[in-house]
Amino acid sequence: MGANVFVGNLHENVDEKLLRDVFSAFGIVLSTKIMRDPETGGSKRYGFVSYDNFESSDQAITAMNGQYLAGKPVELSYAYKKDSTKQEKHGSQAERLLSMNKPQMQALGRRQADNAFSGNDYAKAAVAQPPSMPPPPTIFN
Repeated sequence: MGANVFVGNLHENVDEKLLRDVFSAFGIVLSTKIMRDPETGGSKRYGFVSYDNFESSDQAITAMNGQYLAGKPVELSYAYKKDSTKQEKHGSQAERLLSMNKPQMQALGRRQADNAFSGNDYAKAAVAQPPSMPPPPTIFN
């Protein structure tokens, strides 16, 4: 579950790093994705930004919808859910309620996002590890 935002009308030169740099002003960005033509590798001129919470995605949509990015006015809205047969978008009241009732999932997402990228090194991604357990006691007869 995530706050996934659709970003349309992108300039062909906008890449994932630029999306992350611009949209991280509104909160923790978990991922960015520019959709590309599989044959040419060229941008399809739209992409997605995934936030760790709905407050950040709401702020991004409100602030950036219609604003210029690389010389083109971008269009923002919540993305359609991948697995939905009803063309449902992210950001529904039910989804928001579920995310508010899962504080441990939010904490994990924030920890992964904080650890995933240091500086401009987007290639290194740290995965949160569960706390280590001490070895079982040795029993002597």
